[in-house]
Amino acid sequence: MTQTINLQFQTTVEPIVFEGTEIGGCSQGNYKDTELLKYVKIRSDTLSSFWNRDMYIGAKVLLPAGYNASDTLTRYPVVYSQFHWLGGESWWSHDAAFTEAWHNGMIPAQDGKPARPTPKLIIVMFRHENPFYDDSYAVNSPNLGPYGDALNDELVPHLDMMFNTIAQPYARIQEGGSTGGWAAAASVIFRPDLYGACFASYPD
Repeated sequence: MTQTINLQFQTTVEPIVFEGTEIGGCSQGNYKDTELLKYVKIRSDTLSSFWNRDMYIGAKVLLPAGYNASDTLTRYPVVYSQFHWLGGESWWSHDAAFTEAWHNGMIPAQDGKPARPTPKLIIVMFRHENPFYDDSYAVNSPNLGPYGDALNDELVPHLDMMFNTIAQPYARIQEGGSTGGWAAAASVIFRPDLYGACFASYPD
């Protein structure tokens, strides 16, 4: 038995207009940089060659309070936070207490503990949306292409040039949960020359 259904589309929803430079994934825009939260996008040569079209990868970069781009003598370790539930970089603007503490550079006194400075480090969350999925699992694959190479050999060096990082394995830490848990573990297993430590939680 067949049934005919008539649909009428009467409402047009305008696309979101993002402020600032277009620095999102393959086709997405992104938000305007703030004082501490920066958005980065680069064209990947290796992925563009694989897909035979311009392909982009990016990152959200959360800088510590007091960061001074011109002070190249002060360098910071980097935590590469893979995707999972809100945490790390994702707490910024979503969690008022975290946002205030990170912006002020001071964790307020609580539960009998004295106030203390926030960690002086940079938090990076990769952005690797692609034509098939919302992430690439941060590894090379036959169907998505060399995302592992693109992130590790193109994006990480680019971030090291843009920001005052300590560009050494001991100062690069991977962390993540769920899918991000095994992506973080895979990054350290496949690239011990690049990352020195990993905190992988509940990998699926």
